Amino acid sequence: MPVIEIESESTNGYWSSEDDDYTIAHDAATAPLPFPQSILFVGQTHITTIGRKYRIRRAGFFFDTSILPDDVELTRAVLSLYVALLGRDVNYDVVIVSGGDLDSGGLVEADYGELLNEEISRGLINSSDLVQGAYNDILLNAIGRSEISKTGITAFALRSSRDINSIEPIEPNSERVGFQAQGETNPPKLIITYGIPGHIWVGNRRLHFIDEYGQHRSLEGIDTNVIAEAGHLWVEGAFLHYFDETAGEERGGIGTKLGATGQTAGFMWVEGSELHYIDNNGDERYLPVGAGMNAQIFNQVGFNG
Repeated sequence: MPVIEIESESTNGYWSSEDDDYTIAHDAATAPLPFPQSILFVGQTHITTIGRKYRIRRAGFFFDTSILPDDVELTRAVLSLYVALLGRDVNYDVVIVSGGDLDSGGLVEADYGELLNEEISRGLINSSDLVQGAYNDILLNAIGRSEISKTGITAFALRSSRDINSIEPIEPNSERVGFQAQGETNPPKLIITYGIPGHIWVGNRRLHFIDEYGQHRSLEGIDTNVIAEAGHLWVEGAFLHYFDETAGEERGGIGTKLGATGQTAGFMWVEGSELHYIDNNGDERYLPVGAGMNAQIFNQVGFNG
């Protein structure tokens, strides 16, 4: 399936709210954007030897995703961030939240307070899974994928789970991570996999397609115990066959017969929510209704409205 990699805009950045009172720092309506912004910090610290006791950092990112075709279904997306510095005296999650309230013309101090009520995850990674000196991928969930624009700018923000849950750090806790920013050697990236309606492919043991409504559907065929090159898709008699990607095993099933059409055997297409094909007798058949592929209806894997 097509994959597109988009670097963040230069307007990404982070805020650092500092105070001797945790609640004041946490709930502040505004916070400065420290200079320089070559490393974008997310998380909390409690240190009495440097400035104010409590520091809470949140980050925002913009991506120009207008390059995406309008009629595609986004099947997978990851926010890929390079970890430059890492503190994990306690366990926490780095959580992607909505960036819909961020100032699209460039981050401003008031954006810090706008993120206070953004608590619903669009994807997360635990601090124990972060690797310093490498890109770390945070998989976006269905909510996150649905917020990717196909016509303009996509905005996301990052908070730590302990910030979201208002858990006060205990000295000398460092529970923050620093990611390289745009303009540095390893900038933030949004990596998107998408499917085009009518697209048919094999993934693992399953046969997949994007229906005409943008839904990703799949089913698993019956194993015929024949081994060959994975990904091949063909018609044999009245059956639709494919080789899976897991072990190169042949799988197949029979669709519901519609009748003779005079079309060339082996022709396949998507119609509505069904996968149609012409069998070797010239008859049109369709899946999944009445299909013999493990008697399974095509599962709806995902939908991007």
